[in-house]
Amino acid sequence: NTPNNLTMVNDQGNSFVFVSNGGNGSITRFEFGNSILNTPTVASFSIAGINNPRGIDITKDCDTWVGLVTSYSNNKVFYLDFQSGLTASPISGEISFFTSYNFPAALSLVFEGGNYYGMIQSALGNLYKLSFGSSIADFTGTGENLGNFGLNSNFATEWVGDNSNWYGFSIELSNPTTPGAGNLIRYAFPITCAAQPAISTSENPVLKYSSDGINQVTLEAYDAAGNVNAFSQSITISSSLAPQLSTQISGNCLTNPINFDAQQISGNITNWNWDFGDGSGTSTLQNDTYAYASAGTYQIKLLVTDANGCTNLVIDTVQVYEEPIPDFTLPGGSLCMNNPILFTNTTTGEAGQAVTWNWDFNGEGASSEKEPTFTFLTSGSKTITLTSSIPGCANVTQQTINIEEAPTSTFSFNNTCNGALTTFTDESLGNNLTSWNWDFGDGTFSANQNPTHTYIIPGKYAVTLTVGNNLGCSTTKVDTVYSHSIPVVNFTNDLPCSTSAIQFTDQSVVANANMVAWEWDFGDGITSTEQHPSHLYSQTGDFLVQLKAYSQFGCFSTNQSTVSVAQGP
Repeated sequence: NTPNNLTMVNDQGNSFVFVSNGGNGSITRFEFGNSILNTPTVASFSIAGINNPRGIDITKDCDTWVGLVTSYSNNKVFYLDFQSGLTASPISGEISFFTSYNFPAALSLVFEGGNYYGMIQSALGNLYKLSFGSSIADFTGTGENLGNFGLNSNFATEWVGDNSNWYGFSIELSNPTTPGAGNLIRYAFPITCAAQPAISTSENPVLKYSSDGINQVTLEAYDAAGNVNAFSQSITISSSLAPQLSTQISGNCLTNPINFDAQQISGNITNWNWDFGDGSGTSTLQNDTYAYASAGTYQIKLLVTDANGCTNLVIDTVQVYEEPIPDFTLPGGSLCMNNPILFTNTTTGEAGQAVTWNWDFNGEGASSEKEPTFTFLTSGSKTITLTSSIPGCANVTQQTINIEEAPTSTFSFNNTCNGALTTFTDESLGNNLTSWNWDFGDGTFSANQNPTHTYIIPGKYAVTLTVGNNLGCSTTKVDTVYSHSIPVVNFTNDLPCSTSAIQFTDQSVVANANMVAWEWDFGDGITSTEQHPSHLYSQTGDFLVQLKAYSQFGCFSTNQSTVSVAQGP
């Protein structure tokens, strides 16, 4: 009945929504159970003395749920005490320690620094703050009017904590013609905290202060059910400056002592206290070494004291690794020169990214990769050295391997013309060659030593020859073969008469090349190498004229035609 505001809480996995109803002065409870998607159980309860409830908020104080509700029409605030749980009607009553409200509308409960606060927004712009101290359950405290901050018509309010800073948000509801009407308003209550960090969720935090003075430190503890309790204590920060220092830790090896060094940057440090983080190791020296009994991650603390009585604490971590034991394996079968060999690292006690690798391949090459590949250019006995290192220790292993002699694959071929037979000649070097494997690049293959092949389509082909010997070693040679186009030969001639020379015109063409040579046979025992020759027949008759034309790549084709020579005038 005329809902005004609502608040939602979760109690041990069960969700509840409470709605203030201005029409009948009641509070409606929606119980959703373990999911807000469930159909809720609905119940209402009334509050004696309330008139037009508006703002409502509910929070938990230790193990008891409590709430506040504003009574808009009679300028009051009422409390709700759910002693029997959220499913039962609460005990209610008026907050009596502060009553100077003017149309209290929206409300938010805030828990900050171990204390509870109620922030109440007036419809006329005023903001009220109720301070309950460390417990809200007895509903006693103090109240104050914080003013209207130049605003005169507010209705809603919401408060957000950002570390030690709190911000309130409200909406200005003045007449639309009023400047600023409808704006979102932000209240800022920043706290200048000298501590860094200002807030910590660590069980045992470490912090520093940038200025002297008395500072209140509050510890809030929560249990699994969401219950909270707080303890506050003041500490005094001296105006004396704490000494400044730096630390350096070198070494990560379990089998060797690790160096812990400290350097004073400012102040006059008189006492050094190291805690090496394993429950037993300590030192009062500025610089010391320490050997750990087991691998692991350790938190190191160095607490120093200055002559002025101030202390400083440095916290660092050291990762202690077991000593790496290097080893490696090789591929099975023959190890051949001119072939990449993969070295598989099988080092134990590996220390993650802290370990470094140094490979030496018989003085012929080196690598810092974990698992390198290396190609030997000569055959024979080779010593492989692997050094595995972490800061503080290093170990070395060696293996001697035999690199077999491999053949040197090479070949030659004659000029390749499309559709013509191309001869490939093996020119590989090496003893006891046993296999030849050709890949002509067009999907055809051969195992002959000196094969021939015909390309059907002009183009560029990558030809591969892999040659193997009786030791199981092989090498591969790749070369590019161009299959060139065959010329299309054609020619024309003038009217053939016996009394005058006949002009022959070459009309041959070739794709992706130039025509460079011509061989004419006029059928009467006379020949020519001109491109466009003329010829005089000494007698009449039929003569078979033939033209053989060549491209720049040596590819050729022939065409012929019968010329009938008639008697001239």
